[in-house]
Amino acid sequence: MDEDPSALAAQHINTDPGTWQATPIPGKGIGMLASKPLNFKDRVTAYTPAFLAYLETELSTLDREAWWKLAIEQLPEKTKADFMNLTYVFGDMRIRIQDIVKANTFQVDVEGVNHLAIFPETSRLNHACNPK
Repeated sequence: MDEDPSALAAQHINTDPGTWQATPIPGKGIGMLASKPLNFKDRVTAYTPAFLAYLETELSTLDREAWWKLAIEQLPEKTKADFMNLTYVFGDMRIRIQDIVKANTFQVDVEGVNHLAIFPETSRLNHACNPK
């Protein structure tokens, strides 16, 4: 991972491109809607994940929640608020972080190992959080 924020800024990563807005959609929650006409190959989003985790099986659900909650508490306030305002599936406050992760996860490969990633902005794309 690149640790130089200026390298990200030079590529317009983690900057609002002005192509979309998060908008309440009746009966659907908050969704991403285009804020201007888009053309083929227009960049809509380009963000680094707010949360990245390897889903291990050694921890209990409540222990995993405690560790993941600690990680989320370390985020900048806006990023933390964006994460915590994402949708969830089950509504169990004891495992709210894992519930948000379940509803909004993108799987990413990190050096050949599958990880769970949350991109709060990209999570606003129209999708089914809990498809049946």
